[in-house]
Amino acid sequence: MPVDSNSISKVEFEALLANYPALVEAISESKGAKPGQKTLGELDAYRYGKALWIFSREEGGPREMTLSDVQTLVEWKLYCHELSIRPLPPKSPQTTRLIRCYANPLSPARRHGKFRPTLMKLVASNDANTVKAIISSAVSAYRTSPASSLSNANANARKALDVLTKLKGIGPATASLLLNVHDPQGVIFFSDEAYWWLCCGGKRDVIKYNAKEYGELFERATSLGRRLGVEMVDVEKVAYVLMKRADEGVANGEKGMKKSAKSKAETKTGGQKAKREEKRESVKRGAGHEEKEVVPEEPGLRRSKRRKA
Repeated sequence: MPVDSNSISKVEFEALLANYPALVEAISESKGAKPGQKTLGELDAYRYGKALWIFSREEGGPREMTLSDVQTLVEWKLYCHELSIRPLPPKSPQTTRLIRCYANPLSPARRHGKFRPTLMKLVASNDANTVKAIISSAVSAYRTSPASSLSNANANARKALDVLTKLKGIGPATASLLLNVHDPQGVIFFSDEAYWWLCCGGKRDVIKYNAKEYGELFERATSLGRRLGVEMVDVEKVAYVLMKRADEGVANGEKGMKKSAKSKAETKTGGQKAKREEKRESVKRGAGHEEKEVVPEEPGLRRSKRRKA
C-alpha cells in the first residue's frame, strides 16, 4: 500500500516528487508517439510548464484559454491513462522488464481510467468562441470569490466546475484540469491516482466523478498541501508516482504467484516421474526369475544342489 497521506513527511513527499521526471521520461521513451502526435514528454512539458506559465502568471496577466489549449490538455489527460511505468532512470536495467509488464494490456498496471475514444471529437465539436467565453467566465468568478476558509475555497472550485462542464466532452475531471492550470497552487486535478491515494487509502475503488467526490478530494488535497507547504500540482505528481509503484507491486505479485504455481506443478510432476522410475527399477530387480547358486558336489552325489536365493 502507498504511504499514508495523513502521515507522509515533507522529506518523503519531496523524494517521491523527485521521481516524477524519470517516470515521464521512461514512458515517453518506451511509448514514443504516432506520426503527427506529441510524446508524453512534450505533452507533460506543456501541461506543467507552458500552460501554467500562460494561464496562472500574475505578471502581465494570463491570457484566455482557447479550444486548441483545451484539446492539448485533454490529449495529455488521455495519454496519462494509456501507459505508465514505475519511475526509473530511462536506461536502468529494470526498465525493459517494467516496460514489458506495463505494455501488457491485461496488466493490473493498466486497469484504470475509462477509455473514451470519442472524447476528443466531442471536445473539438465545441464552438471556439463559446469555449473562450465559458472558461473566462468560470475562471473570473473563481478568482473574484472570497476563499477565506477551506470550505469557501472548495465551494468556489465546485461552482467553477459546474460552469466548465457545460462544454461538450468536459466532465468534472477535465474541468478540474482546466481550472488547475489557472490556479496550480490551490486547485487539485481530479485524477484517479489523486483520489485513490487521498480518499481511498491507495485502494482502487470505483470513482463516480461527481461533485461530492471532488469536494472530498479538494479538502484532503488542500489539507495536505497546507500541512506540508506544497502546491496542488505537486500533490498530483506524488499521487501518480505512488500509485504507479503500487501497480508494479501488484504486477510483480501476480508474476510471483504464477512462478510459485509453476514451481509447485513442476515439483509435483517431478515427484510423480521419480516414483514411476523407482517402480520400474524395482520391477527389473525382482522380475520373478530365480538366481541359481551352484554348490560344490559332495562325494557320492551326482548332481548339484540347487536352492532359491
